[in-house]
This record gives sequence, C-alpha cells and structure tokens, in this order.
Amino acid sequence: MAAAFSGFGQKAIPFLKALDFHQSREWFL
Repeated sequence: MAAAFSGFGQKAIPFLKALDFHQSREWFL
C-alpha cells in the first residue's frame, strides 16, 4: 500500500478530504 500511496499521496490528501475521509477509507480497505 505504501508503494501505491507514494505515487498517489500528493493527490490522495485533497482527494480523500473531498470524498470525506471516513467514507473513502471504506473503499480503500
């Protein structure tokens, strides 16, 4: 997951906040 997140991390932070972190956390798992 860390390898995928390193390429995605810069966009992931506003992306997760935009979807609401609690909700996007469910699909992430």
